[in-house]
Amino acid sequence: MNRTATALALAVLLIAALALPAAASDGKPGLPTLFTLLTGSPEPGAGGADGVLLVPGTVIPVGSGLDAGAGRSAEIALAQGQVITGLADKLRDTLRLASVEVQYRSDRALSVDESVELPTVTRGSNVLPTVTLLGYNDELATYRVTFTDGYRTLADTSVSIPFGRRSVVGGLDGEEAPYLFLVLEPPASKEAAETETSRVTPPRVVEKAYPKYPEDAKKDKVEGVVIVQAVIGEDGTVSRVRALKRLHPSVDEAALEAIRQWRFEPALLDGEPVAVHYNLTVNFRLDSEKKDS
Repeated sequence: MNRTATALALAVLLIAALALPAAASDGKPGLPTLFTLLTGSPEPGAGGADGVLLVPGTVIPVGSGLDAGAGRSAEIALAQGQVITGLADKLRDTLRLASVEVQYRSDRALSVDESVELPTVTRGSNVLPTVTLLGYNDELATYRVTFTDGYRTLADTSVSIPFGRRSVVGGLDGEEAPYLFLVLEPPASKEAAETETSRVTPPRVVEKAYPKYPEDAKKDKVEGVVIVQAVIGEDGTVSRVRALKRLHPSVDEAALEAIRQWRFEPALLDGEPVAVHYNLTVNFRLDSEKKDS
């Protein structure tokens, strides 16, 4: 089986476990859905820094009254980070990839039959993920997902997801990042979706720096999670970077220094740029050879 067939077969296998009959819906409000795009590469060193995975997490508008909830913010970010990190590890191990990394997370509200083009994987990529909400009922939401490269359709499938669950759709993007994984997460319930009023579109990173795994931390076999919070301004600049959850002095500083170098397209609140608190989970982990050495 060639690489294309393998990846498309993966998409079918991942979806099959959650696929349910399509849901119909008329005249209902937009359904907020969280999309996470991951890329996988079989080439050694093709991802980020050795042993480091960054997972974007909670977005809180500055001045929303939630600014002081650092403990709760860290708790949410850690839970989200653990889920996505676990998923990345499973995809990496299943396909025997060298790396699987998170490219972005995007929160969108879709009306029935509305389509949204999600960001491309990288600036040089022509592959566009497009998601259409086909409908939803009291229990689940049904989406159509396509990956297109110009006029070519690389993947086209439909998936039904119970509220509070998630599903993954796979595709390809040439040699730079051969495997694409789009994670779809509808809200916890229909009631939660229909009580939401305004939606914040998270900031999108346009310039990224990966933390370097400090040599002293490697020597001491230090691994685990650092949760970093930064303020992303209306112009996309990074300020007020701090560690919400610490791990080790040199590891903490490596994570903070890397995030200070990031640049973003700003977050949008009802279509207007807004400053937000932005949490990232930075997972430092040693491979099995380094653990045993």
